Amino acid sequence: PIASFRVRVDAPHVAAVAVAGRPIVSYPLVPVGAGLRFCEDDDLEWTWYADDDVVGVDRAYTPTVADVGRVLSVRAVAAEGCPPAEFRFPRAVAPAPSRPAALARASELGERNEGALRVMTYNVLADAYSHTWKELYPYLSDEVADAEYRLLLAMEDVRVASPDVVALQEVDKK
Repeated sequence: PIASFRVRVDAPHVAAVAVAGRPIVSYPLVPVGAGLRFCEDDDLEWTWYADDDVVGVDRAYTPTVADVGRVLSVRAVAAEGCPPAEFRFPRAVAPAPSRPAALARASELGERNEGALRVMTYNVLADAYSHTWKELYPYLSDEVADAEYRLLLAMEDVRVASPDVVALQEVDKK
């Protein structure tokens, strides 16, 4: 008897998924695939879960108030029949922080003028200098000093300001 076999050459594959930052309401999360073969991040099928409920099917996900207290995870599949890769956040979704000073700064920018170029500079505080922070920034809480949390706040500040050009200061590996 003659048998037929399905042969797949150079099948796409994703070995792992990683997401930087913490899950906080209104702060977008963007996963990246690791160990990709014969595919790229945008080729993957992404599914987001809050506990065990599907909450999104796009690559990026922005947690909502309904997600507070729930644990998010994201699954990536390279192709039908291929094993998925997953990332589960170690902590539940937190409410959005109150940031009246940041919103006030953004509102002071006013409306954009036609043809104007908006340039922004932002100091992200390199971890290499963290030993000096207590003296230089006595108001800086331990939570805000955390690199992942600072990254989320910095991204939100840039998003709210809506600059055309951003110059980042004190950028290091984290």
